[in-house]
Amino acid sequence: MTISDLKNDVLQLGFDSYIENEKCFIASANRALSLIYVDRPVTKTAVISFHGPRGKLVSDFIEHTSGDEISFSISGKSLSFRSMGKGTCIITDRTGSNTVPLSAQGQHTKQFINGDTTVTFKGDYYFTISNFAVFEDLVSNNSSDIPDYTTYREVEVKDFASDFRAFAGHPKDSSGALIESVELADGIIRTPYDYRGEMYLTYYRSPATIIGDSPSKVIDISEECVPLLPLLTASFMWLDDDAAKAQYYMSLYRDMVSNIRRFSNNKIIAEYRTNGWA
Repeated sequence: MTISDLKNDVLQLGFDSYIENEKCFIASANRALSLIYVDRPVTKTAVISFHGPRGKLVSDFIEHTSGDEISFSISGKSLSFRSMGKGTCIITDRTGSNTVPLSAQGQHTKQFINGDTTVTFKGDYYFTISNFAVFEDLVSNNSSDIPDYTTYREVEVKDFASDFRAFAGHPKDSSGALIESVELADGIIRTPYDYRGEMYLTYYRSPATIIGDSPSKVIDISEECVPLLPLLTASFMWLDDDAAKAQYYMSLYRDMVSNIRRFSNNKIIAEYRTNGWA
């Protein structure tokens, strides 16, 4: 069904030979389409591949008191940590030493290192270090791409699935088993930081918006739900002018929708890959 087809069908439902208020028609059509997607949901499955560097946590929290000197021996290709308070970090590897001043206002330090490295924290004041981690892999030569180690990683579903409306179930792995360590809330997937592998996420999708300047465009609706759209569009268009007609077409819609199967899966697979970098 195109937008032009919908308009012609709606005209047969109590209107004159033309629709006077084009904006009302488009708004009512979009409202009707959204309700149909709620009453008869369409699902979509996204395959999300989590990969990228694995971080090794050196220490989740360090307290430095005045005059102390705290050293760590690490090995890898990069490191990152967050600090709060004034101090100094000295990073020493086979290429030499690099002194990093730590700001009293707090900062996020990301540095490349070369294999075996000694990291020393020192200073005359109290400061703290958190999420101190080292990474064995690199994906670029930009220090800004070094991850910020956290216990969990969050992915916004709409970043890769603009038609996301709601979760339709818990994610599964490639074998079909539920991924128990994953949390879902408010359109966000929360995974343990070190989670790697493919995740199959099924969600309820929203329809593509109907735009009035494209009459020949095909409307994003399943074939079995096409007869519902004119009835519901007409019901919404009549709401302000004739409540009886609005109710009549709504009743026809309710009768018809009850005979259509509850769920529809369009079996579209969307692929999304995240390399795990912050």
